[in-house]
Amino acid sequence: MKRSIKTMLEGCIDYAGLFPPAGLDMESSVRNYAHYSCDELGWALGRFILPVSLLEEFNFSVNDSGPGEDTTETWRLSILAGEDLEDTIDRVGRFNKWHEERREIAAAIIDTIEVKTPTTETIGRAAGVIPDSMTLFCEVPVNLELDELLTEVVRVGGCAKVRTGGVLPELIPSVTEVAGFLAACRRSVVPFKATAGLHHPIRSERSLTYEPGSPKGVMHGFINVLLAAAFSYNGVEEGVIVDLLSEESPDTFRFEENTISWREHRMTTEALAKARTEFAISFGSCAFDEPFEDLKGLNLI
Repeated sequence: MKRSIKTMLEGCIDYAGLFPPAGLDMESSVRNYAHYSCDELGWALGRFILPVSLLEEFNFSVNDSGPGEDTTETWRLSILAGEDLEDTIDRVGRFNKWHEERREIAAAIIDTIEVKTPTTETIGRAAGVIPDSMTLFCEVPVNLELDELLTEVVRVGGCAKVRTGGVLPELIPSVTEVAGFLAACRRSVVPFKATAGLHHPIRSERSLTYEPGSPKGVMHGFINVLLAAAFSYNGVEEGVIVDLLSEESPDTFRFEENTISWREHRMTTEALAKARTEFAISFGSCAFDEPFEDLKGLNLI
């Protein structure tokens, strides 16, 4: 495997098996995460994504399928907050305390909280109750107020979150909207994560769920989005970013040991690593195997 592809995906895929279109039960999701964390591709695995309403159910399942008593590994969780933020924080605090006190090495710890923040007021309210020890991801709409919203995200020391797909075609943002989000994050110097719809490496038309007769839509590719983010972070103009996000030909991407390129645009692996660390943090996916099956089909791993 080329170093550039590993740099692009290291610790990048937050596992959201509980959510559509996979929609797995808790036991299956926990078992999958345990398997992925020990797999040869485990280096790409990020956090386990969990709604706050299912914390207790997670504890029952992790006792059976999570890290063993003799492990030195602690699972990192990202929690989707409920409407009552104070209740969310209280439940997260009890969860972390229970795991920290239960044994020498905690089986799991929540260090990230994701909150829907459609206004500057909701961003400020979320930041006011979330402990400094936790990372706040503010899910913002891609609209005319985006710059104002991201300015507030920066002010409170948070990160941004953008939805890049859904189970219906109308839920998929356009390449122009995604490019605009990346440009706005660059202007504001705010790190971000993406969620939904990034199951496949390259932009393509796909079924949007796993059900027979599922609606189809043109889904964003995670290579398109991550590389576009890296190029945007390094100052490439927005028009080029739109074209990159629109690219549907795998042959236009090249992964070498020390460089990554799309058409005539090239970046060093070191520059890519910096963009991943400081800008494009991760993306959520209800599948972990599927992205790698596609990468294998493209002879990228």
